[in-house]
Amino acid sequence: MPLHYKHGSVMIITMLILLAILLGFAFIGAVSIRSERGGVLTYGFYARARAAANACMETAIDRLGRDASYTGDESVDIGNGNTCTIHPIEEDTHWTIKTESQINDATVRMRAVLSSQN
Repeated sequence: MPLHYKHGSVMIITMLILLAILLGFAFIGAVSIRSERGGVLTYGFYARARAAANACMETAIDRLGRDASYTGDESVDIGNGNTCTIHPIEEDTHWTIKTESQINDATVRMRAVLSSQN
């Protein structure tokens, strides 16, 4: 085999190896971007669920402040097709209010203990 054919095959093999390495980097980059995007979406769902649970907590505190016999145990429509849950209010020497909201896979639970209605 003449010498110039050997150099050509070495160059082709080198180019194929470099191409495989570059494709590997491109694949890793694409997977990383997809993972980051999923994390951002999850954080957005969590922030919305936290805001919804907080809105439920404010609603429960407001209703308890207006009516001391308010017991909770209801779902509240917070708009955009989302709801949150006010669990039954536990009354001891204090009132314990628990709320929960779930938006997609993000679930947020809140708990507040009130010592008085004022």
